[in-house]
Amino acid sequence: MPWDNARPSTDRIYNTPGHKRARAALLAAFTPGDPCCLCGHPMWPLPNGKASNLHADHIPGTDQYRGLAHGSPCPTCGRRCNQHDGAVRGRAKQDEAPSRWIL
Repeated sequence: MPWDNARPSTDRIYNTPGHKRARAALLAAFTPGDPCCLCGHPMWPLPNGKASNLHADHIPGTDQYRGLAHGSPCPTCGRRCNQHDGAVRGRAKQDEAPSRWIL
């Protein structure tokens, strides 16, 4: 049986009007130094004023958002909090899934 690499395209998820509106609302309410919704450390936009390093973090299993999280390394803990959280959740799903190998 071939390995299934199918997964949703990020364009279908992140380029939707709903996601863009939700992220814009979170950024509008953001004040530099607000805490990351995952690690609690302060977040700062990039020096050029762009907020591309701040990610809208999803509530797992829903299309709702918890808040903004570090997308670039946190100056305090060094994690890219949003990517780290997704990686931990993805790995947990892999560990729960039945093995694809037949021994």
